[in-house]
Amino acid sequence: MNFQELTQLSDLLDQSHKAAEAKGTTVSDPFVQKHPTEQYRHPQSVDVAPKAVQTKKSDIWDDADIEQKDAVIHDSRAVPEHEIVFHQTLSASEAYGGFGMMTPASADSDALNVVIQLPGEDASSIDVDVTATNLALHSTRYRLVIPLPQPVDESATKAKWDASKEQLTVTVKLL
Repeated sequence: MNFQELTQLSDLLDQSHKAAEAKGTTVSDPFVQKHPTEQYRHPQSVDVAPKAVQTKKSDIWDDADIEQKDAVIHDSRAVPEHEIVFHQTLSASEAYGGFGMMTPASADSDALNVVIQLPGEDASSIDVDVTATNLALHSTRYRLVIPLPQPVDESATKAKWDASKEQLTVTVKLL
């Protein structure tokens, strides 16, 4: 774009700003950021009623009646430090020769370890719930609800408490 075209574009924009000012409206410049305290008002505000939820006659409850497990609004318990580690079982031929065509990527992992630090906690007060997509931990001091990076076999879950490290390791098999 040459200088003359830029000048013509600038004149065109100035004309639209002048026309907007004559109408009593303003044209917002997309390159100028507004301060967060400035309220945005759409020039043609339209009140839209929320859509009614379609329910079947066979439903015995509405979606609003279903309680979400992780929908705790006010919970003073701390979120513990945690780490998700992928686990891969290798044979000797795979480790030394690479004959199994496995990669070190998480897609070739067969298990997932979630290591959770729980200082000041004892094993008797820890409750762990694993679903196919989430892990939830509740104790007297801590609360943790995290989505798992891949679907897991919830029936093949193992948990190990290390009292000396005050650490819980939850191992789940990946699907």
